[in-house]
Amino acid sequence: MSESQKIFTYCCAFVLVFLVFVCAREWYGYVSFRKQNPGVNKPIRSYSIPRINEKDVRSAKEVETTLITPTEPVVKVQKNEQKTVRVSVTQVNEKPLETNQEDLGLVQKTIKVSLPKDVNLPVPFTSQAPEKIWTQPWQDACEEATILMLDAYYKKYNLSPLFAKDEMQKMVDWEDEKGWGLSISAKQLQELFFDYSGGAHALRIVENPTLLQLKQFLANGHPVLAAVHGKSLRNPYFNDGGPDYHTVILRGYTGTDFITNEPGTWRGEGFIYSQDIIMNALHDWNGGDVVNGTPVVLVLK
Repeated sequence: MSESQKIFTYCCAFVLVFLVFVCAREWYGYVSFRKQNPGVNKPIRSYSIPRINEKDVRSAKEVETTLITPTEPVVKVQKNEQKTVRVSVTQVNEKPLETNQEDLGLVQKTIKVSLPKDVNLPVPFTSQAPEKIWTQPWQDACEEATILMLDAYYKKYNLSPLFAKDEMQKMVDWEDEKGWGLSISAKQLQELFFDYSGGAHALRIVENPTLLQLKQFLANGHPVLAAVHGKSLRNPYFNDGGPDYHTVILRGYTGTDFITNEPGTWRGEGFIYSQDIIMNALHDWNGGDVVNGTPVVLVLK
């Protein structure tokens, strides 16, 4: 046997001995593991799932559902006219309620409207009879006077008696050309203001305004032209109890009163009416049936 054959024989013998050693070691490890874990590789026992009694299962309809739903708000009024509307009501229902995004937006929502305690806007004043002559057309020129006061406020100019008389006469002539007559409705007041201001400003008509709305307009710097039943104002300076139809400028408010520019008297600058009187007196011309006219005011758009 040559030298190379001997080397090859020795290598094969070494590999064989090594393989036997490895196999023996693995078998010993397996036997030890089975002794320590006798349950491994045993068949898994089968378990049957018990039948569920339908009486024990609460249907989806019986599950208590808690939803937040909007209800009538609770309003608290504080001294500074701050109104807080809080909706926070929990209702338990047997069935889920259908809600939309608008409803969900009201859930546990707090709305606060804060107003100044007092407002008094610097609205220039003129009487409807600037020269204190109460014949026509000045006897029924309250609409023209209130239009002129609004225009002066927004364009920031003052009113002298002579200037006011000339400007109101221009408005009366314009109305005569249109055949409107001595008293005009809120819609016609809207048209008159737009024409007189040269289209620089426009008024919008607000029907059935609330007290809070009127205060908000004023707090935002906008005087309010109010169409009213004149006799309901109970103004002590009016002759014969006042006109059936009248207009007045609301320029501010205090705790329970409105501050007005009352064109029906030369004492009318900053004239005070109670808020109740103004709210109850609001009425449109309504073809002469003023007491049945819609409560209406005009304010800048």
